[in-house]
Amino acid sequence: MGSFQSLLRNPYVLLCVWTVPILGIGLFADQSIMAHDEGLYATRAKLMFDTGDWINPWAEPHHKPPGIYWLIALSYSLFGVNEIALRLPNLVLALGCVLLVYKIAVSLCDQKIALLAGGILSLEFLWVRYSYLANPDHITIFLFLGALNLCYTAQLTQKIDKRFHLKTIDIYLFAVGICFAMMLLFRGFLGLMLIFSLVPYLIQKRLGQKLSLYVGLSIGLLPLCIWLLLSSQRFGSGSIESLVNLFVSLSQEERRGNGYFYYLWTTLGLGFPWVVFAGLGYREILRLCRYQRFLLVIPPTIIFGAITLYSTRLSHYSLALYPFMAIFTAMAIERASDIHDYQGLLQKTVRFLCLGLGIFGGIILSFGVGISLLKAFDLSLFRLDLQQIPRAYLAIAFPLGLGWLWAGLFAWQRFDQRSVLSLLVGQWLAFVILAGSGLLTDVSPAFKAMVKQPTIQAIANTETIAVIGGGKTKVLIRFYFPHIDYQTETIDALKADQYVWIETEHLPEKDLDYEVIANYNAWQFIQLR
Repeated sequence: MGSFQSLLRNPYVLLCVWTVPILGIGLFADQSIMAHDEGLYATRAKLMFDTGDWINPWAEPHHKPPGIYWLIALSYSLFGVNEIALRLPNLVLALGCVLLVYKIAVSLCDQKIALLAGGILSLEFLWVRYSYLANPDHITIFLFLGALNLCYTAQLTQKIDKRFHLKTIDIYLFAVGICFAMMLLFRGFLGLMLIFSLVPYLIQKRLGQKLSLYVGLSIGLLPLCIWLLLSSQRFGSGSIESLVNLFVSLSQEERRGNGYFYYLWTTLGLGFPWVVFAGLGYREILRLCRYQRFLLVIPPTIIFGAITLYSTRLSHYSLALYPFMAIFTAMAIERASDIHDYQGLLQKTVRFLCLGLGIFGGIILSFGVGISLLKAFDLSLFRLDLQQIPRAYLAIAFPLGLGWLWAGLFAWQRFDQRSVLSLLVGQWLAFVILAGSGLLTDVSPAFKAMVKQPTIQAIANTETIAVIGGGKTKVLIRFYFPHIDYQTETIDALKADQYVWIETEHLPEKDLDYEVIANYNAWQFIQLR
């Protein structure tokens, strides 16, 4: 018992106990993939896995580096082609990021702030949402946080490693170079944004003058260079041009009218409620942490500026800000709950914000109770069919609303540990319910239900399926049907008795004899006669 208690006192174990239920319970929920962008990463990796060509199995030069495809294809090799194998690497890396945030915060701040920061990161909605989607963002951020931690550790030590007869600083900087190179392998030119955010620190501490950094970078770039070399033997200079063209086209394309204030509003919405405290923590770090500014303040400022100026603005580009937001929030909450500073401006501001959350939580709780009662007695509200509201939404509303309400009630007297605990536990319970409900993991339930029909399963397990058409449905088909004919792309190439998923617009009006097996949206699953 004593050893178990001492194990629980280990901060890394505590963070795993806190985070794993949120990141793990969704693996046991209903699952289906998102056609874009997760489905694209899933099917491209599946193409590598199916064909055995892990360099460039496409008919033309590919526009993204292969790192994420290799990682997913490796997971397929170990666990088979399924949603769990697809998402498991990202979930493990998301946990790794939480532990790295603790390591960084405990080095630059203190243990209380570090534990809070790790716990808060696992409660940020966008972070959890993308933890359950296969994408290159989490591994890139994991490498970035690892590089940041190594940079800080490197400048603290000048010891000699007797095994390698090298200064320890050179070993750390060699590892930093490897991390930088891997970021390019997994995220391409967008990884440069994160690398660039650490340049001021490298310059200030004169770490950029060390040869070991560039040796690590050169060795780490070998997989990417070898991939480009082998791909160029097939496509010439087109392999490099396609990578550059993607970056250039994205830098000139504004999606869905997302203007310069896009990340401000999305971070306020998707980072709520923690973002309301993060600004106060940012100010505290500027005021107090003189020597940590280059690692805690400048990198996120540069990242925010870079993604704002970059014309293609998408919510997941801001994921690299969330570890810093967790540290800023933890800084504000910890200092505001300090028993020696009850009358300070920070404490009063945090208390006011917490009171506001309490009111908001009470509203959420009231709506949850009200709608639950109306559903129970089968009553309508403003002609709305309340039975269509998933029970999971109501189940989430209770712990979330109650946690915020109690935090506000405790803060009515003073903001202290009770308010912090209410905020954390209420949102933790809500996120566990959210992950276990399937709302995060079951993205395409209608298609998955159709695929699981016995008739279709029998065909899928034994027959090779051609796919003619495009769009999101094609992505889903290529993932959920194990035997895909990647060669047949036109209806003229079809043969008798062949099975094919075909978009309705590609079907000729006559002279084609076939049997319809299933329909999905504008697609038909048919067998030629």
